[in-house]
Amino acid sequence: MGLTITFSMRDAGAVRELALTLHGGLDTNTARTLQQRLANLPESDVVRVDLTNLDFIDSGGLRVLILAKREFGDALRLVGAQPPVQHVFERAGKAELLEH
Repeated sequence: MGLTITFSMRDAGAVRELALTLHGGLDTNTARTLQQRLANLPESDVVRVDLTNLDFIDSGGLRVLILAKREFGDALRLVGAQPPVQHVFERAGKAELLEH
């Protein structure tokens, strides 16, 4: 299982938004890749992490997203979680981190 991260930037006037789209699986082995990517982002107002194409997440991947949300606060938006990923957030008591 692998993880692919696509990156785009949108400058909408006063708001500079970075979008990371995750494809595949976010597990303990691939979480480090995402963690490094988040640590090296260019300056922005909003970071949107699109989980629509994420097929799998385990506790290691969940941990990276929770820590990123703590670090970025409201500037980090977790969007598009599908039922298998959403279920993991719900079971961990962290569903409130997901935006719909």
